[in-house]
Amino acid sequence: MTAIDDWTVTNAYGDDPPSVAIVRAVAAATDQTVTDLRPLFHVVDSDSLDRLFDGEGDPSVRFRYEGCDVTVNSTYVLVRAADDAARPPNR
Repeated sequence: MTAIDDWTVTNAYGDDPPSVAIVRAVAAATDQTVTDLRPLFHVVDSDSLDRLFDGEGDPSVRFRYEGCDVTVNSTYVLVRAADDAARPPNR
């Protein structure tokens, strides 16, 4: 994972499915553990998300999760502070 600024995190997810990479990247960006986060499936259908990136083409998906704007494409996950969030949530 790479931190670009105060708390932008990119994760080239490699062998992990996108749903796992998303949770790991958000946990890193917000200084939490993956078990501190609410389940991703409460926000998006994580099985469908993973299948979307198994096929052809270059899809891209963007949504909010745990106070972060998450962008996923076929290569990486990008996590940034949501526009209305000054800093990552601390728990």
